[in-house]
Amino acid sequence: MYYNKNFDRNKIKRFVKRYGKEFTFKHFAVDEYGERREDEEPLEITITGVFHEVNSYITENVQDGTISRRKPQPMILVLATENFEVTHGDMVTYCNTDYEVVETLNVNDLGVAFDISLQVVDDGTGFGLGNSES
Repeated sequence: MYYNKNFDRNKIKRFVKRYGKEFTFKHFAVDEYGERREDEEPLEITITGVFHEVNSYITENVQDGTISRRKPQPMILVLATENFEVTHGDMVTYCNTDYEVVETLNVNDLGVAFDISLQVVDDGTGFGLGNSES
């Protein structure tokens, strides 16, 4: 069966162009122990993508029955490029909430798009809801 990657690439390109937003990621230098170097300015990487959430459900067994809770997983869909430089540990701010990159996933291993998996950074002032700088 013949699969046309360019067809998918064009569909995603149109989607990102129409609904996408620019995201600026901060890439921090690390020392020999893999810890962030706060003394250097972070490198800024700007990428256009679409923010979305994937829902997963957590089930807890309690004495009276079962409780199911929804847990959203924030992600950004971006078009794959040769100079894709976003990596684990990079930071991005969206809607006054700070996020850290957890993983970058090559969607269906086709090399057409990446899903950047994020997690909310808990700054200790409200369960990660809000940017500590504002």
